[in-house]
Amino acid sequence: MVLTKRLAGLILFGSVVLACGSSSNTTGDGGTGMDSGGTNLCPAFSDVCSKETLMHVNMVCSKALTMAKPTDSASPGMGLPQSSVCDYSGGDGAQIVRMCFASSAEASFYYSNEHKKMETGVTVTDLTGIGDMAFMRVDSMLMSTKIYAIKANLMTVLTTSWAAGAQMAAQTCLTTLSNETLALK
Repeated sequence: MVLTKRLAGLILFGSVVLACGSSSNTTGDGGTGMDSGGTNLCPAFSDVCSKETLMHVNMVCSKALTMAKPTDSASPGMGLPQSSVCDYSGGDGAQIVRMCFASSAEASFYYSNEHKKMETGVTVTDLTGIGDMAFMRVDSMLMSTKIYAIKANLMTVLTTSWAAGAQMAAQTCLTTLSNETLALK
């Protein structure tokens, strides 16, 4: 089942609460979210739906989604990470959440807390080849897959539900979209 606006809001709220703690910086950028050349790895743009279009997501994921709808984006001036959420409805549904934290330390702290959550019926697997760190959470009871990934101060959370026998296709879909979403400019 795809995240609702309320749950997406809780994720964003939780990221603010968690970001107030301390964390070690795993990206080597001093916690600034900048690469070695001083470039912000999390440039602003209006909404992820305009970059990961409905047609593209349907093609990459072999889905029959019917609508892509941007939802509320947090304003960095309000203490929340700048974010963009796109809900894809129809078929099995999907969601892309892209959050830009003030520093890579904040993104890493939130990621670590999400990674260590224990839930009944959920399998967590570390992934390679996506950003600086990534993991997948598979809920076999709800038949849904989520991939969390970070790159410097940018974090993405992608979710999709799947029909029986389509779990690997869902993982492939989300892996591709995770890499694309982390690279968006």
